[in-house]
Amino acid sequence: MANEMSKGDRNMHGVVTTKPERQSDRLRLYNLASVGEERQWLRDVLLSSETESSSDEDSPSAKDQRIRRLLKERHRHNKYAKDYYKDPGNSRYMYYGAGLLSTIDRYPERRISRPVP
Repeated sequence: MANEMSKGDRNMHGVVTTKPERQSDRLRLYNLASVGEERQWLRDVLLSSETESSSDEDSPSAKDQRIRRLLKERHRHNKYAKDYYKDPGNSRYMYYGAGLLSTIDRYPERRISRPVP
């Protein structure tokens, strides 16, 4: 199968795809029919192929470095989450964004004071 692949082709989950096929897949994935000029940059980012990465191409040291970075970020997240949940007053902000998007309060029970988990 490696002989059949040309430059720009990628083996994704056992299926060889060409660059134009991947770009057309991305076009179908996102609804970009009504993107205006102010969001053209976002369209370009979503359709760019520069961010594609294959785990087959990564070196073992790059994988180790990425795993260490992910573990460090997870440790930092857990540290701040623990501090956040120590204050019971913070639980009222948990669904703040959802309340801004709807006309009714879908989470009224969150206003009730609850013990820290």
